[in-house]
Amino acid sequence: RFLPSEYGVDPDFMEHSIAPGSVLFEQKRRVRRAVEESGIPHTYVVANCLAGSFLSGLGNYGRFWPSEAKVQIYGDGNHK
Repeated sequence: RFLPSEYGVDPDFMEHSIAPGSVLFEQKRRVRRAVEESGIPHTYVVANCLAGSFLSGLGNYGRFWPSEAKVQIYGDGNHK
């Protein structure tokens, strides 16, 4: 399965971007179309632009870095 690295922005929604970003997004769109036309199994994962802001504070809004004293981890490590 092909999993392209989108790093937060869906290139199919960036048709109106300006250079230099527009060049990168156009290249990514061409790769997507080629993969789709070839029949290669694929999955597009778009994490959204704000994921870095959310994850840098481990979900604690208003914090740029996780607490050094205590971090709450939910669950027991067993996925469902």
